[in-house]
Amino acid sequence: MYDFVFFIYVLWLLLYWHLLQVDDIALNFKKAVMDQTFEKNRKRPDDPDFKYDVEVDFTSGPIESCDWDSDDDNDDNGF
Repeated sequence: MYDFVFFIYVLWLLLYWHLLQVDDIALNFKKAVMDQTFEKNRKRPDDPDFKYDVEVDFTSGPIESCDWDSDDDNDDNGF
């Protein structure tokens, strides 16, 4: 198990290092693709399906309880 975790960690480090070594041409290409995707998905006020101040209700699913945010703890040290 630890060998697999170590392997994944080393693989992540190699990929991260590789991303830091990318040349300017590849970086500018990826940035251009990101800009095109952003512009394609961008909503402007003159678009026919534009809605101002869109509110989304994210509470439609089941609510999971978490111990870290319970109010019965008074560990705030006076804050």
